[in-house]
Amino acid sequence: MTAVGTGVVTISTATGSVANVRRLASYSPTVGDTVMATRNAAGTWLVVGALV
Repeated sequence: MTAVGTGVVTISTATGSVANVRRLASYSPTVGDTVMATRNAAGTWLVVGALV
């Protein structure tokens, strides 16, 4: 993860950066986290949380 905003983050994927990805309220992001992200059929991204 490269940037943190209010309720959203920017993530890096194999195909490039994705900005304004929503996150679960229970996840407190830190720049540099390796995260689990998912995407629905409409193309909306969601960060579930950090991997250990």
